[in-house]
Amino acid sequence: MDDICWDLEHSLDRPVVNETELEGAYKIEVQIPPDSNADFLQRLRKETGLVITPGQRSVEFLQFQPRR
Repeated sequence: MDDICWDLEHSLDRPVVNETELEGAYKIEVQIPPDSNADFLQRLRKETGLVITPGQRSVEFLQFQPRR
């Protein structure tokens, strides 16, 4: 689940926090027909039951700056 969060972070350009508490490996396939304008997150919910919801969390991160 951490891998899909990482993938979603890059496509959504914001942090995605895994709160599923699921462990192990999962294969997730979401089918979107090429002629469809379906929203990926809606399809993800419909086909897998995974829900991405906006929220605010305190998240620690490292920030690197060049030496001066």
